[in-house]
Amino acid sequence: MEQFANQLSYLSIFSALLPILAYLLFRSNYRNAHLICLLALLSLVADVGNEFFSRSGQSGYVITNAFFIIQFLLLSLLYYAMLKNKIWLVRLSILYGILLLADILFIQKIDEFQGWIRVFEAIVLSCYAISCYISLHNKPDPDKKSDLLLLWINMGVLFYFFFNLYLFSISNYILKNMFKEDAMIVWGFHNVNNIIKNILFAIGLYESGKRKFLDTKLWFNAPW
Repeated sequence: MEQFANQLSYLSIFSALLPILAYLLFRSNYRNAHLICLLALLSLVADVGNEFFSRSGQSGYVITNAFFIIQFLLLSLLYYAMLKNKIWLVRLSILYGILLLADILFIQKIDEFQGWIRVFEAIVLSCYAISCYISLHNKPDPDKKSDLLLLWINMGVLFYFFFNLYLFSISNYILKNMFKEDAMIVWGFHNVNNIIKNILFAIGLYESGKRKFLDTKLWFNAPW
């Protein structure tokens, strides 16, 4: 069972390649596509870095915590452009910064897995995704590809954070009180959710692009 959990962990890490490859193979000029590709790339780098740190006997939670902070900021930036009630996004981002600082100073240091702030992130981003669904339902984007991209991104965000909410809330118990083998099995649910999230992101990038990798005109007009 431990071997299976290890294999699932590696699948989760390298599932980030799916949205990256979808972005490269089916390029689009949508800002949201760029943000999701950047997020997937940072996820891959953070997970690989965490794996090296763990294997060297050190704690990789600094890398993991830093990635979750960046992930929250990137997704908040994405939803800031999509949602009308922007003042709430600004207020929640400020509240996030305050809670994060309080968590680091008084509750869970940066080198510990910061489960409580993960719960806050999960709740806020799930609410953003639901609000965006409502907005798209009431007023669909006239650009069908952009609409599909956001729908799949929303699905990935909502699926990942909603189903990991309970895991984040009990993460300290899992990491501190359970045997390593048992903790790996329980955390395997997170890895499954992460894989599904990356598949959904990749589908969205495919739907928004649907262009061939060898399209020379596309490459000469690439957004970079």
